[in-house]
This record gives sequence, structure tokens and C-alpha cells, in this order.
Amino acid sequence: GGEGEKREWLQSPTPVPAGHLVRKSRLQVPAEIFGVKVTPDSNLASKFIGPGPHAEGPSHPEVLHLARDQGVLLLFIERGKKIIGCPTAQDKLQLGDWLYFTRDQNVTPDQSLFDVTAEIYRMNSVSHSTERQTRKAASEITTFQFFPEFDEFHFPSNCIGAVLGPTQFAAPGQPALDLRARFGINLAGIWRLSETDEKHGRKLLFGRPHIGPGTTVQQGDIGFVCRWPNQSTGVSESVLPEDTMRELASAHLPKGEYSGNGSLNPEEGMVGFMVMSHSCLAVGPRKVVSWKVVDGLESDPIDVRLEVETATSAVSIDFGNKRVFPERGSGSLKTLEQDFFWRQPLQATLKGLRQKNRFEINALRGSEWLKGNIVTQGSEGFFEGFVNLPDNGGGLRETFFPALRQDQIREAATGAAITIQKNELLLEVPWDDPLKTTLCVNGENVLARHFARPTPRAARPDEHSAMPELLLRVDKSRETVTIPMGLAAFQHWLSSEAKLVSSKSEILRSSWAVQLGPHGEFAEHVVMVEKKPGNVVCLSIDGSVLVEAVAEDFKQVETTKGVSSEWSCEFRFVGEKIITFEIFEEDELGALSSKSLVSKRSKSIHKCSVNLPKLSDLREAIFFIDGQQAVDLGDRVTSGDSFESFDITPQELLSTYDILVPHKLSATPLQKRSSITALLGTRQPGCLDPFGCCTAASVVNRSDS
Repeated sequence: GGEGEKREWLQSPTPVPAGHLVRKSRLQVPAEIFGVKVTPDSNLASKFIGPGPHAEGPSHPEVLHLARDQGVLLLFIERGKKIIGCPTAQDKLQLGDWLYFTRDQNVTPDQSLFDVTAEIYRMNSVSHSTERQTRKAASEITTFQFFPEFDEFHFPSNCIGAVLGPTQFAAPGQPALDLRARFGINLAGIWRLSETDEKHGRKLLFGRPHIGPGTTVQQGDIGFVCRWPNQSTGVSESVLPEDTMRELASAHLPKGEYSGNGSLNPEEGMVGFMVMSHSCLAVGPRKVVSWKVVDGLESDPIDVRLEVETATSAVSIDFGNKRVFPERGSGSLKTLEQDFFWRQPLQATLKGLRQKNRFEINALRGSEWLKGNIVTQGSEGFFEGFVNLPDNGGGLRETFFPALRQDQIREAATGAAITIQKNELLLEVPWDDPLKTTLCVNGENVLARHFARPTPRAARPDEHSAMPELLLRVDKSRETVTIPMGLAAFQHWLSSEAKLVSSKSEILRSSWAVQLGPHGEFAEHVVMVEKKPGNVVCLSIDGSVLVEAVAEDFKQVETTKGVSSEWSCEFRFVGEKIITFEIFEEDELGALSSKSLVSKRSKSIHKCSVNLPKLSDLREAIFFIDGQQAVDLGDRVTSGDSFESFDITPQELLSTYDILVPHKLSATPLQKRSSITALLGTRQPGCLDPFGCCTAASVVNRSDS
């Protein structure tokens, strides 16, 4: 049809049933797709497409890393009469294979076979035009370009909100499709609804780097799969069976777990989302439910409060100290006529933060991507990280960069763009039963596993916690490091091992005082559980309520460490420790007289639970911390346990405590670089400019962040 008909069809919200496969899509994809033949000259035969258990390791010489190093999306492999419609990392290329692919034009492949563009193809076509007039010459063709046709499908409802890849790319609780491995769907791209595209009402996400395993399916998305161009008949053929779509529409999808993919993970990344308190209490004829949450150690708390009149179910709702229902002038409480939702965006987080060698980073002016770790996500969209830069001695030195952009970081395993996870707080109040209200973060009830308190605690309720910092002084010769505390205190500072200060048990109350590192009085915490009138249980930390509710209204887990409980609650003490090195700056000629401070952060977590085997007698209450009963912890460490300071060599510090003394390059003026470089002589091949980052980087041999 005409352009008007096409535009109307594109903007239609459901032109075909979700999950139904449409052969030969009418949507035009402006794509450059090529076919290349694996010849003896290509040196690609017997090489795997990607890494995995089938190869010896990620740097195995027989692994191509098509996605990461070549920027290639492999659509299918033609092997004689066999078509591999969804190639995987385990597929090994063979002589005579035809590879059909599209590629990221911003990536320069190191395999010449994939370094093809429409312009290069046209030039080659002219030089071979005479030969192609014969059938014999046609058999010698090893490269051709074709204009692709696609099959399309609307993603079924069970796919909305899911990531395209496996669960390691999903947020906690987010479904994962794993399209390639589970369903054999080699997705080439997505047509997505777009209000900004006035012509078609959709925008195109095609190939790398626009879609990847971390891409989330949205309502109205149309997926498309490339059809195989049969060179013999000149007619394209489908590689996607109709049965696959029915299987996709009815599939039960696994969900992402707490496995280190973002700061909402209680175990990994930066210290993130925490529930500081929750209560559910009757106040006269009304019931009041409240939550206090924070999105990181340095964030201000968000208070959420729901008040319900039990006789009429009329409600009032406050979110962040603001009345959000009913509107002003509508009275103090009002009955809901439909379910009430209130959303609050939280700080977006990088999946894989602080995971060793999870990323590759293009930190310098060149185009070389090198392994590294991202250790901090800044509030202005920049990241701090360590990059493995080659040195003149043939080794690697990890270099700290304080302001990396998102486009300078990619996934090491796949070469895909990094995934910034959007996080959201959602309050849902059912109109017919407001007391079943839930507060969720990324779809998970906040009461499930996010109770936490910072350690050390803040000096005042209206202040943020001050993280402990240890200053280590390194002498100019780098032979001695001075530790400003005794040996026992230093070991306790590093481990933050929980120690028992005191405990007390009564029928209606039990309490435990614990020390979490020698970080002063604010690292000591008092955990108390009380039984109040009306069968109310109150758990408090340092005199501030963590949970207070009727026992029947709150029971987080049934058993902990084999202990059967009538009431229990899990929570965490979380914090960050900072080791700051005072070191002499260096240039390529040696140590200078100027000094610099270089800091490293590490996260500390103490998993805790309070269990009440009998609500009638709290003398039997048990407090677990880091898998131990509190009463079995060692005694409190005092400053009198060791000397005031001691010295240690950098080698001993590394071998005994896994702490590396960093280096810091001086910000050498530009005009001085040439004279020093001349003194050093010619750099070894592959060595990067040692001065390329000296004004913005601290250099270390490896990272222990």
C-alpha cells in the first residue's frame, strides 16, 4: 500500500495477535547484511564463535569473540544443505561455511573477512563484473550483500518486562527470556512504539549495539528475525517455526535473583536500598502502616504512611512527607474508588558493579579495549574504575580513572553495552482492602529482605553515618607502611568481626550489645526485642524501631539455622570502609617530594536475624549474626589489646592482608613529556602512553577493591 496505509498500520497498537508469527514483514529495515564464505585464506576454520566451557578460557586462541571483538551479529550459518538459524558460542566454523551477518560500523574487526561495508562490496563487484557473467565465476564468489526480509511477531504478554538474555542480565525478580539458548530465536531487532517518530510511530532497535541480552521487552514491541536468503532460488526462507512462538507464549520464565547484578543486591555492589523501619499498629479506630526507606548511605530517608479507618476503609496516604491522597480540600480520609498506585524513581544502578574483570574499558585516547573493574557509580553519570594498562616491562598495572563515561565501558564477555538498571519504588493500595497495601522495590516487597541499618551508626538521627577511614603512610622508598593502630586492632578493623559486649534476657524483653569493628562508640549497636500489650512485637536497634507490629501481621521467616520460630526477622548491618594511602608521587625517573592521597573502599555486611521460639517467653530469644549466636561471639576488642602503631612492608601487607600499596603518577606538564620519553627510549610494542592519563589517574599494580 501507500505511505499513508503503511503509517496507519505501524501505529496500530495490535495489528496481529501477540505471539503470532507474520511471514515477510511489511516493516522495512534499512540494514546492511552480508554473506561471507569461510576459505582457507580466512584462517577462521575450526574456531569457536564465542567463549565458554567448550574452550579453555576467555583468551583461548581458537575463540573468535564475534560479538565483542568483531562487532558482528551472526544471523545464521549455511553449511552445505544445513542451515544453523541460531548460532551459539559452541558452534565451530568449518571450511566452506557461509556466514550471514550484520555488524556495528563503529567497531573495526581484527578479522579482515568481517571488515566489509556496502562501499567495499560495490568496489569488489565492479572488479569481478566480467567474471560473474559465467556460472564458473559465480562459484568463486566469497562475499555478497543482500537486502534482507524478516519474519515478525508481537511479544506475548508473558514477555513484557523481561530481558532478552538469561537470568544473569535480569534485575532481582525480573523475568528472563534467554531467547537464543531456550527458544532458538536469533532476534535481529525490535520495532518499539515511539511518540517522537511522527512518520511511523515506532523507532528501530537493530543489531549491535542497540539490543543485547540486557534489553527489556516493552509493551507493544515487535520482534523480527532475518529470513535466510537461498542463493539457489533467490527466494528467502523462514528459519523460525510457528511452534516456537506458541512455546514462547506459554513459557514460564525464570526470574533474576540476588546474584551481584546491581546495587539493590543486598550482597554486592555499593550499599544501596535499605528499609530502616516498618510499623503496623492500631491507633483507636484506625490502623497506621508506615515505612522508612533510604536509597544509599548518603541519601535522605523516604517516609511512606498509610492510615486506614477500619470501619469504612477510608484512607489517607503520605509519600515522602507529602499528602498524595486524598487531594487537598477532600477531607482527612477518603474511600478509594480504584486501586491506588504511587511511583518513586530511585537511583539507576550499574549491573556488575565491583565484579572482578566484568567489564572492558576504553579509557585512553586510542581504541583499545582493556579489562577492568568499575568500583563506584557517581551521581553525575560518571564511573570510577581500574583499568589494566600494559607497562614498559611487559606486565600490567591497574590504573585508576575517576571519570569514565558510560560509552567507555562494555561487557567483557559479550562486548555488549553496559546495562544501567532503572530502579523504582511502588506503593500499591487495593481499593477493596487497603490493609493489603504493599511497598515494592523493582517488583519485590521491601519487607522480604531489605531491612538494614548502617554501621557505624550516625552520631545524630538527622545526620548520615560517617564511614570509618584508616590512613596508611608509605615512606618515600616504598619500603615501610605505618599502620596507626596495634596489630590486633588492625586485624579487627579489616575483618569488622562481630564481638559481644553484653546480653540480657527477660520474659518480655531480650537485648544484645555487639561491636562491629574498632570504629569507636558508633560501631557498637544494641539490638532489642520486646513483647508489648496486644501481642505487639517490637524490634529496635540503638533505641530506634526497626519493626513494630502485631505478631500475626509480621512474620518474615519460619526457621533460621534450624530454629523453629513463632516470630522472626532478618536484617543486615551494612557499611563501607575506606583505606587511604599517603604516598609520594612518582614520575618515570622515580619518587618526587610531593605527596598524594589515594583511597580504596570496601563493603562490609553482617547478616542478622532475631528468632522468638516462644512469644510467651522472650528469655528464649536468639540473635544470630554472621551465622553465629551472639552469645557465642568473642569478647569485645579494646584499644589496650595492642600497641598504638606498627610498621609493615608493602610485600607483607599484600601477602598477609591482600592489600596493595598503590602508585600515583605526578601530573607532569605536557612540555616535559617529550624530554622524559626521550630519556626512557622507545616503548615496547602495544604499550600505551604512560602519560596519557597522569593528570586524572592513580596507578596500582592490581585492584583489591
